[in-house]
Amino acid sequence: MFHVSTQWVRVRRGSPDRGQATILMVGIVALAVVAIVLVSILGQAAIHRARARNAADAIALAAAADQAAAAQLHNWYLQQNISVEYDETRAIARSGPAQAAAWASSGPSSSAPAPALVAIVARAEQLLGTSLASVQWQATAVTVSATDAANLRLVAVELSLCEQPAATTDGGLFRFDLC
Repeated sequence: MFHVSTQWVRVRRGSPDRGQATILMVGIVALAVVAIVLVSILGQAAIHRARARNAADAIALAAAADQAAAAQLHNWYLQQNISVEYDETRAIARSGPAQAAAWASSGPSSSAPAPALVAIVARAEQLLGTSLASVQWQATAVTVSATDAANLRLVAVELSLCEQPAATTDGGLFRFDLC
């Protein structure tokens, strides 16, 4: 005959470590829920901010060009739950808690130099260690003498300045545009 042996394994019940993994998982799930809610709130805020900014820009540009087009665009944005107040040159849009403003004009642009151009020329003077003597400013361009042009060519590419072809220069002056 066969002899079968049975072996009993004794399991300790009531171990002090029992259930700790469950508590850890509950904590991880709670942190994940909080992170998801936070990302959702931040995402909603970014969406509202972008919608308000886009609406304000679009209506300000439309109002500067054509009031009838601006009115149509205004009605479309109202259907999208974006409120907009506007006149001939400005628009203020609100989407949820976000608000954005924009200005536009159909008139001629100012002849004052662009702030970026002023900063670029100042940086060029800093890099070259000299001042550009005779600078004539346009909105997005600067015209300099031949001597200053030779210096400015050394840093023009680094500073995103593009020299205009020689045919457009006048009387020994050289023009550099923002590129």
